[in-house]
Amino acid sequence: MKKYLLIFLVILSFFVIWGIIINEFILNDDIIITKKETINSPSKNQEISKSNSWGEEKTEDKMKELRDKFAIRWLIIEWESYLNNDQYALALKKFLQAFKSTNEDPIIAEQIGDIYMKMNKYMLAYKYYKKIPWELSPEIKDKIIFSYLYNAELKDKWKREDAKKEILSLELDEEKKFYYISSLECLDDFHSCKTNLSNYIFAENKELKIDELKNIKMAFDSYRTYKATAQNTQLEDIYYKDALIVWAFFKNKMFPISVLLWKDILKEKEDYKPILKLIAQSYFELGNMQGSKIYLGLYNKIEKDNKEIIYMLGVINLKLHEYILSNIFLNKALELGYEPKTNVKRRLIYNYFELAQIENMLKEFESLVRNEAVEKEDIYLSIYYHIVYNKKDTALELAKIGLQKFPDDANIYAYMGWIYKDKNELEKASENLKKWLEIDPQNALSNLNMGYLEIAKGEEKKAIVYFKKTIKKDKEGEFGKQALREINRISQK
Repeated sequence: MKKYLLIFLVILSFFVIWGIIINEFILNDDIIITKKETINSPSKNQEISKSNSWGEEKTEDKMKELRDKFAIRWLIIEWESYLNNDQYALALKKFLQAFKSTNEDPIIAEQIGDIYMKMNKYMLAYKYYKKIPWELSPEIKDKIIFSYLYNAELKDKWKREDAKKEILSLELDEEKKFYYISSLECLDDFHSCKTNLSNYIFAENKELKIDELKNIKMAFDSYRTYKATAQNTQLEDIYYKDALIVWAFFKNKMFPISVLLWKDILKEKEDYKPILKLIAQSYFELGNMQGSKIYLGLYNKIEKDNKEIIYMLGVINLKLHEYILSNIFLNKALELGYEPKTNVKRRLIYNYFELAQIENMLKEFESLVRNEAVEKEDIYLSIYYHIVYNKKDTALELAKIGLQKFPDDANIYAYMGWIYKDKNELEKASENLKKWLEIDPQNALSNLNMGYLEIAKGEEKKAIVYFKKTIKKDKEGEFGKQALREINRISQK
């Protein structure tokens, strides 16, 4: 019986935790979104193949493997919504295979380039974008330029000249060509650049077509409005116009250019806080966490209790694997009232896990579930880790709280079945698993788990009924094969 209880526990834990990871992937299934985070989650096939041998392992070894596999890295929610690096890598592998098998299909080449851009591997993105017949698509031309510029050392004049040649080779329309070349020329002589931009944008009867120039026009208009409403010339900030124009470049995602131009402004006005913050964000967008940290730190020296900056420092230090320092900033952000608290607490949980401070991690999980407007995934993981670290009573309390928040959630019933099974309260375990089955009757794994529970109760004939249902729902899958093996084993007795 012990053997089957163990198999039951492992399969149940695999299903629930893997379900969380898959759900997270599905929710963020658009490849073309911002940012990412490194994680070490295995593929579904790897999980299933390993789960079949777990029944013979010692409980403590199995628990250690579960903790290692299903770490909480995926839970971290970034500055913006994003896919993590492993998920990018998984998609990338499939696209690269498809690219070869389809004789270098240009649509797939674009997808590969998009993934490399999100991974901050700009030279590789450029390589694949260049494989596309770009003369057919203005959007592809933009992608080629961005991947080139993000990789270039634009502070070097010769690199800027090379970038101009690349831009001119793409046969852009007149407005785009003017915009991109003028953007680079702003790094050579900002004053002349501003004049050229103004003359072009406000030329008589000029109707702008592209959003990039419209954004720069808005910057000029905003400055004129500011200047007209200033009560006297002393109120006029001589740096404000420059900052507004560079902001337009930032809005246009020309981060390498906006960073260099803002640094020039800081040479004259080193305590310009908005620019310090925007340089930090530009570096963040480019994947340069160390650069982002430096400028956030400069801002923090000027204004020590800005909760947004404190939180951002917590995030950046986490990404740099400075977990203790990250916690210092994250806890301070909570003290200062940063909202939403859930984002802060998730990162604290991650840090405590990496620092092996398990008690602190569990306390944060418990606090998150009891006091915050949490997502289902937060509750799943909180229950899971309390089970793994033998806090079964607390895990049960958290599961009950979870059901109050999400009364029809099958996974929470599955967890309760796991907990009651561990407490050897098999009737309660069965009751909760049946509720899981009622909510999700077509689920092959729920039927498989019921079969194992019946075996644990000594009811092999009833177990066969559930195993047959499993096969019906998943005949060619791993769960169906597992059920068939159990039927054959029982039949041979």
